[in-house]
Amino acid sequence: MLKYSFILFILLLLHSNYVIAVHDNKLLKIERFIEECEREKHQLHGGAIAILYQGRVVYKTAFGKRVGNRKNITFDTLFPLASVSKPISALTIAFIAENGNFSFEDKMNLPYLSSSISMKDILSHSTGYNFSGNSQIEKGLSRNALLSQISKQYPKCKVGECYFYSNAIFSLAEEILSAKELNLRNAILAMSNRLGVDGIHMFPVQKSFMIAYPHLVIKRKKKKILKSLPFPPYYPKTVASAAGVFASLNGMIEILRLSSGYRTDIISQKMLHYLYTPIVKSDSRNTRNDIEKYYAIGWRIGKNLKKKMIFHGGSINGVNSFIGFVPSEEVGIVILTNQQSNFPSKKGLKFCELFMN
Repeated sequence: MLKYSFILFILLLLHSNYVIAVHDNKLLKIERFIEECEREKHQLHGGAIAILYQGRVVYKTAFGKRVGNRKNITFDTLFPLASVSKPISALTIAFIAENGNFSFEDKMNLPYLSSSISMKDILSHSTGYNFSGNSQIEKGLSRNALLSQISKQYPKCKVGECYFYSNAIFSLAEEILSAKELNLRNAILAMSNRLGVDGIHMFPVQKSFMIAYPHLVIKRKKKKILKSLPFPPYYPKTVASAAGVFASLNGMIEILRLSSGYRTDIISQKMLHYLYTPIVKSDSRNTRNDIEKYYAIGWRIGKNLKKKMIFHGGSINGVNSFIGFVPSEEVGIVILTNQQSNFPSKKGLKFCELFMN
């Protein structure tokens, strides 16, 4: 544990205002949480975790195997992010908008919906359509077949009046961009280049990349059996903007810095504020009862009378992920795993909630 305490001590020295505050409550919370992660991470088949404070990495670890019991996970291993793809898609579209090529507010008529819709409506799950598309996606429906299914749906309420979480409807972001002759996959690569990392990709990804394949732990007769699963086939292929981004820990660290406002050369504070403004009340699970839950543009928001936490989790069979931060406290966390587990969401929310008092 000493090396993590040492990192925090060096961080203190970088800010003279904090030199005399070695026992600062915030830093003690971070250090204790790091110790907890170190004790518990080995229960997982594999993963990677990073914690940032004031934009600096104070904890970074990669552990376990990528495929079965082979090939070590590193800081450059790509993880399927599942629904953590949504905030990255939102950030990427903000990146496009910052360059003057797009507006979240513009209404468009898509052939799959009965009324005009904006990118803001789609990315906040507030279109009024209660159609997740998950069962169709998991049956292996093609993209065109899924779009056909969407066209048969009818809204349950007016735009902006209700919240229905939907991978299928969220993925219509790709159709809006296409109508504007824009491409999300290319924009993600461009944003990744601006961030200075080669660790953020949208499906399809090359199989030659170092990818952490999904795993299940099955309990049989009091024994735990590890089962390797195939490369995630359906969600990334069918609804790439909603669940088809792959990223390394190094890539996600830069995403966290960008999200937290430390890369205003790429996305301005004004644009970030726009992304994080609550739009519709949501049903985010597992957060404390005193925290009100909302969905903004591609991000979940938790608010109490004092502070705001901004976060998102992701889960596809055999992989789980989490990204979250508390802006006023300048703390953030990324957790990536290649095993079906509630560890990322449970620990990620716990970390954020430590700083919501």
